[in-house]
Order: sequence, then C-alpha cells, then structure tokens
Amino acid sequence: MYVYITAYLFIISLSPLILLKNRNRTFSSSLDKSIFILGLLPAILVAVLRGDVGTDTVSYLEMSSKLLENSETGYQDINMEIGFYWILKSLVFLLNDARLPINLLSFIIAIYSYFLFFKEKQRILIYSFLIFPIFFFDMSMNGLRYGLAFLLAKHASDMYENNKNPMSLALMVLCVSIQMSGILVFLLLQLKRIKLSNFAFLVPIIFIFLYIFEDRLLEKYASYQEFSSPSLYSGIFPLFIFSSCYGVLVFSKVRKIATINILFFAEVSSFLLAKFSYAGLRFQFLILFVLFCLIADIKLREYRNKSVVIALFIVIGLCGFLGKLGNFTDNYANSPSPFLPYQLFWNAE
Repeated sequence: MYVYITAYLFIISLSPLILLKNRNRTFSSSLDKSIFILGLLPAILVAVLRGDVGTDTVSYLEMSSKLLENSETGYQDINMEIGFYWILKSLVFLLNDARLPINLLSFIIAIYSYFLFFKEKQRILIYSFLIFPIFFFDMSMNGLRYGLAFLLAKHASDMYENNKNPMSLALMVLCVSIQMSGILVFLLLQLKRIKLSNFAFLVPIIFIFLYIFEDRLLEKYASYQEFSSPSLYSGIFPLFIFSSCYGVLVFSKVRKIATINILFFAEVSSFLLAKFSYAGLRFQFLILFVLFCLIADIKLREYRNKSVVIALFIVIGLCGFLGKLGNFTDNYANSPSPFLPYQLFWNAE
C-alpha cells in the first residue's frame, strides 16, 4: 500500500505551497498550476503504469480482450453502457491491444480531473485536500466508468454555468451513455438553478430517460441484489466526511449553505437507504463528490476564518484517506483488494 501513501503524501506536501502569495498574479497562477501537476504526477504514474491490479482492472481487461478477439462483440455481451462500449472498442481497434486502452483511460481520467480543477487556486486546493484522497485512485484505477462519467457531469455543469448550453448538452449525453448515474451529479450540481417552473420541462425528460434506459436500469437493480446485505454500519464513513465538511461550511458561514442543506438531507437519506440496499452507499459517495465540487467553487475570500477552514479540510481529507486505506489491504470485505497486489504493467502476465 506504500505506493499509494507516497503519492498522497507527495500531493498533500506540495499543495500548501500554493497558499504562498506572490505579487505577480500571472506568475502566481502559473506557479499554482505547475505545483498542482507536479504534485499529481506520482499518482498519475501509479494509475497509468499499473498492471493487473485489483478485480476491476482484471474485469476491464477481460472486456477489452473480448473486443480484441471478436470485433462483433456487443455492449450487452460484456455488460456495459453503450457509450463506454464504443470508447473502449475504438481504443482497442486503434491500439490493437487489450491492456493499453485501459491504462490510457486511466491517464485520460487523471488529466481530465487536472483540467477541470487547475484554473483557480481554491479548486486546486480542494481537489488536493478532499477529492484526491477519497476519489482519485478509485476513479482512475477501479471505477473507470463512473470516474469518467462524474468528470463529464462536472464539466457539463461548468459549461452550463457559462451559458454554453450546446456543449453542456453534448457532454451530458456522453456522460449518461458512459454511466447513467452521472445525470444525478449534474442535477445536484445545478440545484441552485432549478426552479419549480423547470419541473414542467424536467419531468418529461426524466420519463424519456427512464424509457430509453429501462433495460439497463433493471440490470443495475438486479446487480445490486447480488451484493451481500449491507451491515448496520454501512455508509458511516461517507456520512462522517460529509457531516464534517458541512460543519466547517456552517462555521464559515458561506453563501451556498442553502444548496448544501439539501445535499445534507440527501446524504442522510442515502445513509438510511444503505441499511437496506448497496445502492444507498453508492448514492452517498455520489453526493459526497458533488459536495466537494461545490466547495471547490467557493472562493477562499468567502470563508470567515480562511486559515482555520483550510486546516480543517486538510484534516478531513486525511481522515478520508485513512478511512479508504482498508481498500489498500490484501483482502477487503472478504474479497480481493481493489488495489493490491500492485505491479507495473510490464511485469504483468
């Protein structure tokens, strides 16, 4: 697990340098971005250079191997959304290899996350302190589909904020075609802009979405039934992280607290759902990702006690990383670890 710990310590040790002020704003901005990519580099190498690491990587390799062996294999044959199917099929065709497309997708996710958060100082810090320790390795090595879909939803939300509606719509179509839950990320990010008058437009869109993806939704529901029954403690970790961030935001009296109040209710509701269904736990992490994205858009000057808030976010991120360390053991939840044993791709069989 030390390779993951080292990557985390590297980015967390370099990120505070971004807080140093520089009189030349242009130079300061460029320096921030340089420090950010330098801090992220070890983690990118860990994700991109991996071999047969974890059960999900092996599953993706099996998918790409089937496509390489038989170009007629359909997306239903390998149980994936049609958008991800065509992305993977195209990469397999272009690279004529089963492994390289998977590692390339990890690289795309890592660079895409940098692209979405590198433009402003507060985004860089929140990504480094909160998003990275909880989501980076899972998104870039384990859940490639949800990782790519969530980033596309975040990008679509940013485009919508900038009134680039055609681009936003295109990104959302791609997002949903890769993983359907991405639409929830977009809607939750846009909570502040959704008015009652919008529901007349949203309801038919939702029904069309349900009709088009009915079969896939039923498959998802059936797959959740196969997971072991949730325990009494399911969902405590994401609820703790969310509640801690919520407490910091209330303490700092930020303006977006009304939207975050709704998210807090949704997080608690998902926690209760996690007592009965594994889907509740998935929703909790989805809502947590949305919260982090919203925090990343809060300017540092909006916090009442900026230094204290930043320190608390660092501590919360550290708690989040320590909470995820269970994933980096040889056995996790009575199944093979998603991240061990780690090996470089040229050492894989």
